Amino acid sequence: GHEFNGDWNANSARANESHYAAAFRHVVDLFRNVSPRFRFDYNAAAGPLYHSDALMPMLEDAYPGDAYVDFITLDTYYSKDKPDLARHKAILTKHRDFAIKHGKPIGYPEWGFIGAKTAEQMRELDEPRWIEFMFCWLNGLPRAGPGALAYHQFFEHSSGALVGAKVVAGEVQLVPLMPKSFARFGELFTHGESPVNPPDSMGAGGRE
Repeated sequence: GHEFNGDWNANSARANESHYAAAFRHVVDLFRNVSPRFRFDYNAAAGPLYHSDALMPMLEDAYPGDAYVDFITLDTYYSKDKPDLARHKAILTKHRDFAIKHGKPIGYPEWGFIGAKTAEQMRELDEPRWIEFMFCWLNGLPRAGPGALAYHQFFEHSSGALVGAKVVAGEVQLVPLMPKSFARFGELFTHGESPVNPPDSMGAGGRE
């Protein structure tokens, strides 16, 4: 169920929570009749939760049941209208706790930046603290069991890509669009360097 709590999908659960849960179960049953190897994400979007606590109960209201869910996942983005990292931490914490309550591992199929339409806006969106925040959060999650990290993916959204490409003398060259974040991503996720004393305001660390 992709971003079921958003209002941009035809399969949105908004005002249709019980119907969404029933449809989710129906689809799972169809797939399992083909193969027991399929795995299913119960996937929410953090954006609507950032702007409204009133949408948080939908996590429970639209839930199809533990027997029908393998991973409880969240798509989360940093943008100019969602800059508060402490608020991001509050959402991630509630989502993690929901997964722990239901005994499920968690995942982040999409995380990154979003909201830039020009190269100048891309530079303005460049915020390496978001990279540090997510690195610390992911590494602070339980190592196994409920709430453990199953997978994550940095999502190169067209309005929030770290790098672009251009052809020079017949060769494709990568061009950093967010040079500070691109460099920090490489330091942390490629080389494994840990940030030094990330401030609490960044919401660093998944473990409480």
